[in-house]
Amino acid sequence: MVSWFQFEYKQNKSSEEISYLPISQIYNDFKNSDTYFHLNKSEKDKYTKVKFFEFIKTNIFFKKYYVERYSQQRYLIKGWCKTDYNFDL
Repeated sequence: MVSWFQFEYKQNKSSEEISYLPISQIYNDFKNSDTYFHLNKSEKDKYTKVKFFEFIKTNIFFKKYYVERYSQQRYLIKGWCKTDYNFDL
C-alpha cells in the first residue's frame, strides 16, 4: 500500500502552498487501482474503508503526514499531491 501511494502521489516540497489530500479520495483511488484489483479476497478484506483509515492513522510512514482536521475538512494527508502523468503517445 505504501509503495502504491508513493507511486501515485508525490510529496509537495513547495513551501508556498501546502496541499491536503482527503483520505477518502486516496481510498477511492486505491479501490480503483490495479493494485487493489489484483489482491485476493482475504487481502481486500484488510482494506475496508474503516481499516484503511486506521492503517493511515497508525502506519509509521503515513502518521507523520496525517492530519485529523484542517479548516472544515477531516482526515487528511498533508504535503502530498496526485502525480501528473503526461505520457506522449
